[in-house]
Amino acid sequence: MPRYMDSRLQMYGRPHTTRIPYNILFRNLNLICIHCIFRWIILIQKVTVLFHRNVYGNPQPLINIEKKEMPLKNLNVNKCPSRVFYSVEQLENNLINVNDLTNLSNGNCPFVLKLSVLKKSSINTYSSCRILNINMMDSTGVVRVSAFNLLSDTINEILEENKMYYIADTILKHNQFGCELKLQSHSVIIECIDQVEPKMQCITTSNFNTLLENSPNTFCDLIGVCIEVGDMEVCSNTNARTEIAKREIVLIDTSMATITLKVWGEQVNKFNEKFDDPPIVMVKKVVLKQFNGTKYFSMVKFSVLFINPSVPEAHQLKEWYKELVLMEDF
Repeated sequence: MPRYMDSRLQMYGRPHTTRIPYNILFRNLNLICIHCIFRWIILIQKVTVLFHRNVYGNPQPLINIEKKEMPLKNLNVNKCPSRVFYSVEQLENNLINVNDLTNLSNGNCPFVLKLSVLKKSSINTYSSCRILNINMMDSTGVVRVSAFNLLSDTINEILEENKMYYIADTILKHNQFGCELKLQSHSVIIECIDQVEPKMQCITTSNFNTLLENSPNTFCDLIGVCIEVGDMEVCSNTNARTEIAKREIVLIDTSMATITLKVWGEQVNKFNEKFDDPPIVMVKKVVLKQFNGTKYFSMVKFSVLFINPSVPEAHQLKEWYKELVLMEDF
C-alpha cells in the first residue's frame, strides 16, 4: 500500500476522501477495511474481476432472481402464529360456503369462508365474559361469527359492516338457531380485494297462514309487506341488567293474513326512515311465540333483518301489493 494511504488511514480526526490506486485495490482491500475502524466510507467506482477461481454458494445474475412471494395480510395480528396464505387462488381452493357448514361436525373448521359483514353488534358482557356477535353472509346463507374477551376488541376494530373478508381456522358450533363460528387467536382474517356484494339469497318459507299453524317456539324465515310501524319502546333486560329497545311492526303477505313482528335492539332504528312505499321486510331465523292465546313472531340474537331485499320474492310482493292498493282505491 502507498505510504500516503497508510498515513491517512491511521488518522482519527475528520474523515477524508481518498482515491485508492486501481491496480492495488484487490491486494489491499482487506487491510484497508481493518484500519477503517468504522470511520471511513470506501466508494468503489469501478472494479474488474481479474481471477475467477472459487465459487461460493449459487450466485445468479440479478435479472434471473425471482421476486419472493409475499403472504397476504392477515388482519388478526397477535402473538399466536397463524396459517399463511400467499394468493387469492390458494384461498379460493380451500373455500366452502355457509350452506356447507350444516354437513360438518362441531369442532375445528380449517376451511375458508368468503363472508360479508351484515351487522356487527356492540360488545356485551355476560358473567364477566365479553362477547362480540357479528352476522355475516354469503350467497347461500347467514352465519353468526363471535369473538370473546380480549379478542372481541381486536375483531371489533378489524371487521367493518358492508365489507367482505376471507375467514379461516375457526371453531364450528351447531345450535338451535343454526351455525356459529367462534374466532380464535390464530384465526385468519383477510380482507377481500374484490369487494363484490354477495348475491342475496332466496328464502324458503310459507305464507303467513301456514306459519301461524306451527307450534310456539318454532323457528322460520318470513317475508311480507310492512303496513304498520309501532312506536319504539324501552324494555328491561333482566338477564343482562340493561335496557333494550323494542318496536312492533305489522306485515301482510299474499295469503291476506297479517302478523306482528317484534324487533329488538339496534334493528328498531331501521324503521325510523320514511319510506315512499310500504317496504318489504325479510327476516331469517325468527321464532313463533304465543301470549294469552295470541301468536306473534319475534327476532332473536341470531335473526337477520333485510328491508327491500333484492330477491324475486320481494319483487313479487311489491307488485302484488301495488295491485291490491289499486283494487281497494277502485
